[in-house]
Amino acid sequence: MTKSVMDARDRRSKRAADRRERDSQHTHRARQATRTSDVQQKIGILGGSFNPVHLGHLRLARIALKELGLDRVLFVPCRIPPHKSSQELAPSRDRIAMLRLALKDEPKFQLAFHEIRRPGVSYSIDTLRRLRRDYRGARLIFLVGSDSLNELTTWKDIDQFPDLCEFAVLERPGRTTVQKNLRALPKELVVHRLQGPRLDVSSTNVRRRRTTGQSVGGIVPLDVAAYIKKRGLYCKNDGHPKTL
Repeated sequence: MTKSVMDARDRRSKRAADRRERDSQHTHRARQATRTSDVQQKIGILGGSFNPVHLGHLRLARIALKELGLDRVLFVPCRIPPHKSSQELAPSRDRIAMLRLALKDEPKFQLAFHEIRRPGVSYSIDTLRRLRRDYRGARLIFLVGSDSLNELTTWKDIDQFPDLCEFAVLERPGRTTVQKNLRALPKELVVHRLQGPRLDVSSTNVRRRRTTGQSVGGIVPLDVAAYIKKRGLYCKNDGHPKTL
């Protein structure tokens, strides 16, 4: 082999080694940037059956976004709720479609499919463990109303929540039991109390209005109301006129 051929091979090997080194440095910087970005992020998590999504859900998310300085809020619809009957649960495709309509004009609100796609009962602890892997270093803040706060002691593995997330609670109008309920939770759990205009509405109230022929206007987004009517959701063939 001539010297010129050997020199050319050496130059090619060096260029290849240089490319590998640059690629390695680029990958390292990208991973480091991702970790730094996650550390800087505060992510709200709003879970539930969203059966259907209503203006109270959006109000809670907006207040938390502003008061806590969140970068985004993840809406996480469950597949099978652990604490509620599934008898009146609308199909997953309908609940997701209604969420898409409700969130379409909210750039910082995102739909997350962790629970819908996971078989079996949707436990928040499993979702938080997955989100902790997805958003390493980010602050995860679980958003709840005061009625859900009363149920936290019954949640699966609630004693492990302090290692995974913080909580933020918005009281319902006329409710004064938040401080009492807080005392029953693990003392290590960080809980933020949100202040802001409150809307006393629930998915149960929306469904009840539908079954009795009352309007759900003003308590669900307009596009969601239209979808409910078009799909005939939450109605019973009881002779009541169905209005929106």
